[in-house]
Amino acid sequence: MRETFLANSTFFLLLLKDIKKPEVLAKIGQCVRLATTKQVLEEVKRGLAEEGLEHLASEVREYVSEIYDATDKILRTENPLVVHEPFLGTGEFSIILAFWYLQYRRNIRNLYIITDDKSARKYIYKNIPEIPKNRILWSLKFIDRYAVFLCNISPEEFLEILDLIEKSKFRVDKKILEFYRRKYMKYRGSD
Repeated sequence: MRETFLANSTFFLLLLKDIKKPEVLAKIGQCVRLATTKQVLEEVKRGLAEEGLEHLASEVREYVSEIYDATDKILRTENPLVVHEPFLGTGEFSIILAFWYLQYRRNIRNLYIITDDKSARKYIYKNIPEIPKNRILWSLKFIDRYAVFLCNISPEEFLEILDLIEKSKFRVDKKILEFYRRKYMKYRGSD
């Protein structure tokens, strides 16, 4: 069974708004199974509208294979995570609810979350400890581990993404950027 990657708004906004690389989202969406929630789509639309990039919202719909509604009655009534943590946004919480629902009610096992929100990851570790930490990815880790190999993103493209991230408003530790930069400099020109 193919992996399903439940993506939070930060992943989409990174590619569409922060570094303006919709072609990377297109490449990823054509080779892996991306999913999200209606709540995340709303966050993405608002984030794109801030920059006058509303037209790019269609890119997300085009390359996401499944969109879940985390306000659905099943998600609200049958799960143990109904207590909403005040530090989590609606999008983050909706992704966690969708993950829980798919994993434990629909028995989908090859499931990952893409979230750059540290609070969301901590919430998952605390409230759903049976989920292996390697199933919770931040955007760069997802691109490194899956998109590069499955979607033929070249080392040069990944290095360009890193450079664009460094110049953008996207918040990521410089040590993480340097880690990936060193890793991909080794492969430059060998694809």
